[in-house]
Amino acid sequence: MLNIMNKDTVAKIAILQQFGDLNYALSLRYYYIDYFRAAGLDCCVIAYDEDLQRFEQSLTSFDGIVICGGDDLNLRDDGFACSFDEACLRQKCEIIACRVAANNNIPFFGICRGHQVANLAFGGSIYKDVPSEYKTSIKHNNDLADDASDLNKTHHLLYIDQKFGLYKLLSKESILVNSYHHQGVKELASCFDICAYTKDGLIEAFMHKSCDFFLGVQFHPELMPLSEDTQQLALSFAQACRSYHINNIANFNLSNSINGFNQQVYTLNPQPKFAESYVESICFPKSKNLEYEQEFLFEMQSLNGDEASRRAAWDYIKSSTAIFAGIPVYTSFVPKLFDQNTYDFCKISVDKIYKILCKVIERFKQDVQYRNLFNYDERLLELMLLPAQVDAPLPFARFDFFLDEQNFNMKFCEFNTDGSSGMNENREAYLSIQNSASYKAFCKNHDCHVDTEYLFEGWVDKFLEIYKTYPKAKDNPHICIVDYLENGVTEEFKLYGHIFEERGYKFSIYDIRNLEYDGKNLIGKRAFYGQDGAIIDALWRRSVASDCLRFYNESLAYFNAIKDDNVFIIGSFATNIVHDKQIFRVLHNPQTSAFLDNDEQDFIKRHVPFTSYLDEKYVNLDKIIDEKDAWVIKPCDGYGSSDVCVGRDFSASEWSKIIHEHANSKTGFPFLAQEFCSFYKSSALPFYDEECDYTANPYLYNNLSGLFAIDGKFSGIFSRLGPNSIILGKRGGVTAPTIWVDVQR
Repeated sequence: MLNIMNKDTVAKIAILQQFGDLNYALSLRYYYIDYFRAAGLDCCVIAYDEDLQRFEQSLTSFDGIVICGGDDLNLRDDGFACSFDEACLRQKCEIIACRVAANNNIPFFGICRGHQVANLAFGGSIYKDVPSEYKTSIKHNNDLADDASDLNKTHHLLYIDQKFGLYKLLSKESILVNSYHHQGVKELASCFDICAYTKDGLIEAFMHKSCDFFLGVQFHPELMPLSEDTQQLALSFAQACRSYHINNIANFNLSNSINGFNQQVYTLNPQPKFAESYVESICFPKSKNLEYEQEFLFEMQSLNGDEASRRAAWDYIKSSTAIFAGIPVYTSFVPKLFDQNTYDFCKISVDKIYKILCKVIERFKQDVQYRNLFNYDERLLELMLLPAQVDAPLPFARFDFFLDEQNFNMKFCEFNTDGSSGMNENREAYLSIQNSASYKAFCKNHDCHVDTEYLFEGWVDKFLEIYKTYPKAKDNPHICIVDYLENGVTEEFKLYGHIFEERGYKFSIYDIRNLEYDGKNLIGKRAFYGQDGAIIDALWRRSVASDCLRFYNESLAYFNAIKDDNVFIIGSFATNIVHDKQIFRVLHNPQTSAFLDNDEQDFIKRHVPFTSYLDEKYVNLDKIIDEKDAWVIKPCDGYGSSDVCVGRDFSASEWSKIIHEHANSKTGFPFLAQEFCSFYKSSALPFYDEECDYTANPYLYNNLSGLFAIDGKFSGIFSRLGPNSIILGKRGGVTAPTIWVDVQR
């Protein structure tokens, strides 16, 4: 049976111990307990633990986390945090607590030192001594109150910014607060908004841009229990904890290993997991996705785990067309269930990023100076600059992204054009659970739909529509898919072929190296599927540019026919401008900003992670080495996460070696350093072809989604989940059925 959390339990918070260490008594000023208990919370004092992984996991069973005031922090001379390994045990545990809270959206309240350590945890810096480092007429370091008569003593005004969350909680532009500190926030971490400050400009409160409730305050609200303002802060925190508790599914069996795959359930990321949400400008409420997920799990629980359906689902996959390299694709029995608000957000996001990327393609082709921002092989550049055959700059694409489904914070991680795939995996994953008892029970209360029609028949119809605008179009063309077939998803290719054939068209699949060109016609010499020796009129290019360059001399017939405009190609080589990951660094370049409107520039700032060449000319390599958990490095072009390295997966020494080996194009081609974006987690019941798959409890897996776009129109979504930093089948990743619930397109 599944272990579903009792929704009637009082919200329980963890307050990290304030004094003492492993060798002394656990202690905490009683003011903190009284303050949060008065708001209706159940308080537990949590000790530091040398077993950091155990400490990290212990925090995830709570509905809120509090870090209190205390001694000075371990800082470098410049005010940034010392290395994690050099920090004292308390600071290590507090940093872990901050990151666990942010990455799992657990309500967080940091007070004084807790406010400062949260800033350190996400890359900010601290004044080591405010009186000597900061010009001010305000006395910040007043004596700590030790008796009841001093509890509500105030020292200065706090000015509250009306744009951010603290003003929404208090509805005041200023409040009186106490002040008992000599250190303070210097450079604020980029994941936070400054919510309040003193008259002298010192930061006194901030909130996380991407969390429902993550508040740091420099003053001591627990020492002002009679103040209506501090009471409101405690009540708001308590309400956030109760809401989290109601929605929390974190007490499912979260084993640290599953079928040989190392599962790291909670991330330790010193950078913000998302930039400020675009939701502010498009006004989306929260989604119902988690509610739907819980409902599905409850239906499955009522069926004693629905073992029979789970066995049938995996049996279906093993005999389906969801096969890659001869192995069935790993899938999840628990689907991704998306609501109307998610659909609307995805639709708007596709519309915006598509328009931006089309502008980039156009500027690249027209402006030599702008092209200098990119680094391409000359052979590929020649193909990319060929005149457009039709007005369809980006006919088919998949925009991969990390999405927090509770508040629509989002960051893109990859754009796929040339080799976009996943459509068939998505389709087969859905068909595997379509007749399950759990899904049928869920559908009794909901109207459920999938994207198959749009991604298959819809794309074929759009392909034909675009082809008809080609000046040399024929009435009855021979249509082909071409790729380097050892890397191609051939079963998916065949499915599209069947639809073309149903429409009355001839269809074939060829390996590019098996093409011939006679100066007039491109000919498929030997077909993987279809006709041998046939003239090709129109082709869907599924080959990625890196493979084209790898097999360039073996593919000259293909390239020459395209250069001579003697074959129609949908997915021109110009789409590689988007496919190549250099696009992420170029999108932030001022030359790009110059031709985008303000809304488009803002969209990029919010949703495109910082990216740079891994080159000392462009980025501080020491910073990337020191802050390994904040970074991922990857080649500019490639697929299947080949050569991608995530800093948090390596020790400090291993990461330093990796950076030195890949920096400054030492591998023969440039690598990129990109801000690591942490994950939204949802329930998965993975199928790894093991007997235990059919009776296991759900796991919380990291989420990666992909937005399919057909000629700029949002046409579907792809969902892959996994236990590790890289979400890929060979690393335990699974494809989840993706279903729209009660959605009007």
